[in-house]
Amino acid sequence: MKKSLFLLSTTCILAMYSLVKAQTIPTLNATPEQFQAFSQFPDDQTLLMVNFIKFKEKVEGRDISGRELYNQYVEESTGFAEKVGAEVVWYGKPLYVVVGPPQQILWDAMFVIKFPDKMKFFAMGQMPGFPHDKRVQSLSDSRLIACSPDDNFFLTK
Repeated sequence: MKKSLFLLSTTCILAMYSLVKAQTIPTLNATPEQFQAFSQFPDDQTLLMVNFIKFKEKVEGRDISGRELYNQYVEESTGFAEKVGAEVVWYGKPLYVVVGPPQQILWDAMFVIKFPDKMKFFAMGQMPGFPHDKRVQSLSDSRLIACSPDDNFFLTK
C-alpha cells in the first residue's frame, strides 16, 4: 500500500471514528439525502470507502451469527468487487480508545475498500446477484464513509 494511501486511510478512520461512535441510531442503508450528496463525488476520482460494522449476535430466523453470515457475504461479493477493480486496502479490529471519550467500542470491524471511481462502486452494487441481503441481515449497525485520496494531507517542507 502506498504511504499516502495508508496515511489517508488511517487519518480518515481516526477522524471519523469519534463522529460515528456518537450516533446511536442503527444504520444499514443510505438515506435519499445521503445518496444525493454522495452523487456529487467526482466521477473520475479514486474512491475510498471506510466501513464500520457491528455484527448481529444471531441472524433472525437462522441458526447462524451475523459474523458468519457476513463472511458469506464477503465470499460472495469478492468476485463482484474484483470485476470492477475494487480491493480491500486496510482491515482492522478496534481494540482501545487511545484519544477520545473512554466509552465502549461500538464496532466489531473496520476496513477500507478502494474503488477506481464512484461509477465502479455503483456498478458493483447493481450487478445481478450481488448479495445485498446478506449484508443487511448480518449487521446490527454500520457506517460507510466516502473518502478521496489526498496526497497533500501531510505537507512537508
